Amino acid sequence: MNVEYCSKSKKTMGLDEPLKSSDIISIHCLLSNETKNLLNKRRLALLKQGAVLINTARPEICDVEEVISLAKRGRIQAYFDELQDDGQRKRALAAGVFATPDYGWMTEEAQKNDEEITLENISAFLNGEPLRTVN
Repeated sequence: MNVEYCSKSKKTMGLDEPLKSSDIISIHCLLSNETKNLLNKRRLALLKQGAVLINTARPEICDVEEVISLAKRGRIQAYFDELQDDGQRKRALAAGVFATPDYGWMTEEAQKNDEEITLENISAFLNGEPLRTVN
């Protein structure tokens, strides 16, 4: 298996070459002016037949409608960690795109931790001993 990656610090290649040759493309970056629509229609057209696109970053990094179109035609498989727009999520799911709404982190354990921390903070504040203060 050959693993390649692109990052700000690795300037050995552009983004187009790995998109053309990779079987799996996994996106992990912050949304910024530089990354918004990074995988636009032109770049998505470079993906080879049967490629798998995994976006664990913000959906705005990809042209989501083009991803849906490519998946619907059977050209690629796609996975989105979050699609907040219900209409877009429904179109994506109908095209065979795997997508979760923006609450994948919300397990029972996470909710219980949030409740416990909130109660601890309130109790400590009312007792004049605030926790987790920011200066």
